[in-house]
Amino acid sequence: MNIQEPSFESGIRATALLCPVCNGANLHHETINTYWRDHEDAESGVHSECNDGHTDVNKDMSKNPSPRRDGLFIDMSCEDCGELPFALAIYQHKGTTFVSWVNVTQPAGW
Repeated sequence: MNIQEPSFESGIRATALLCPVCNGANLHHETINTYWRDHEDAESGVHSECNDGHTDVNKDMSKNPSPRRDGLFIDMSCEDCGELPFALAIYQHKGTTFVSWVNVTQPAGW
């Protein structure tokens, strides 16, 4: 994952996420999908999809990026590349939290 570490006068450390296609720093987040399992390893849970000022909630856990726990996807677009075929995924697996780009045009690879 490409990141850029800018300097801030306040001393707060931050990183800028870079486009996985062109390495540009001008990304915009679009639709956000969150997945909350009823408990660890549960097949059931709550899925929410937020975009354009509204939220849809259902029980569809089929696209959860984590095979065992909670997770989320943030769809992105790039000012240079346009809509990206990747989503930023944040998820847990076996006690470790991962942040990665996931190709949303392919099924999960668990």
